[in-house]
Amino acid sequence: MTTPHYFITGASGCIGHYLLENLLESTDAHLDCLIRNKAKLHKRYHKHPRITLHKGKLDDIKAQESVVKNCDILIHIATAWNDDPYSMEINYHKTLDLIKYASKGKCKKIIYYSTASILSGNNKANPDALEYGPMYIKSKYRAHEAIKKMQNTPPIYTVFLTLVMGGRFDIPYSHISGGIKDNQKYLKIARFFSAKGTFNFMHGKDIALITTHLILHDQKHNEFVLGQEKISVKHAIKEINHACGNRVYFQFPLNNAFIVKLAKLLGVKFDPWGEYCAMHHNQSYFVSKPEDFNKKSYFPTLNDAVKDIEGIGN
Repeated sequence: MTTPHYFITGASGCIGHYLLENLLESTDAHLDCLIRNKAKLHKRYHKHPRITLHKGKLDDIKAQESVVKNCDILIHIATAWNDDPYSMEINYHKTLDLIKYASKGKCKKIIYYSTASILSGNNKANPDALEYGPMYIKSKYRAHEAIKKMQNTPPIYTVFLTLVMGGRFDIPYSHISGGIKDNQKYLKIARFFSAKGTFNFMHGKDIALITTHLILHDQKHNEFVLGQEKISVKHAIKEINHACGNRVYFQFPLNNAFIVKLAKLLGVKFDPWGEYCAMHHNQSYFVSKPEDFNKKSYFPTLNDAVKDIEGIGN
């Protein structure tokens, strides 16, 4: 039997590392990884017999066209976060090129990572993201709309990420987990306040678990917002502080409009998207979690995910 090949972008990131672990354990596939900086990928994968590293960038994805055409599964995680035209080039133009190359070959399925930030609460595309969002958000919105219209492609499963947790000594920390790890002293102040709002989150290990399931099993639907059940900002502040060993006796509620105005008075720059998110504070969705795929979540609560951060509570 021929060994299947999976082409993966973004393997050196937080989610990418968890996914490599899961795929090596749960499948017999050979993993072709597009790597921009080999130093960011843990050294245990540098000479792994089931991994081939293809040095390059999405900027020049055409150089990988023959490899992409030969893959059985395409998993596109990599993204550009810049608030400039580079994000549009990578997240929109080069992403569509990548999907087209895969579609011309033997690819049977595509897993495409997007962000829930381009959606409204009913999981539908939110035009406000295109109007107010930074270039990263605009590019993801445009890519999502374009991908839905593409023809003659293998099944494309789009996974929309909510707030991503995860990381450890041998895996890069996500922005959220890294921020908590590096700013524990400020949590002792934040514990006395709360604000309106709800959100969803998911740990990278659970994201990898669901992604592997989508690779191995066909689905009726092709769009999934990945997240645990929604949590309020007030409760999240409590959960994070409890995990860090800080007691929460009371929380003074702050009005979101007041927070924006105060920040501006203090010289904090609020871009249109930041202000939009502050005022539209219910950033929660209809989500899919491991249990919806007959799997068990590794980190079902925010408290669990925060406790997984090394050095928390010490």
